[in-house]
Amino acid sequence: MAGCRGCSVRALANGLEFFKSKQSGKSTPAYRAAIVTLLGEDWEAGHREVKAEHQRLLSLRKKPP
Repeated sequence: MAGCRGCSVRALANGLEFFKSKQSGKSTPAYRAAIVTLLGEDWEAGHREVKAEHQRLLSLRKKPP
């Protein structure tokens, strides 16, 4: 949903920019720009939210049905 912070965090956690940053082992300019655009100027705080959501989503995938 547009304007929903949780939706934005979830989208970033599943997005290409986060994946590329995770693969490279460092925050890419595109990923930082996406965080600032969707979550605000404090990209480090946004990144912590995205990482936590990514871990939450991974844990859901590992749980048996």
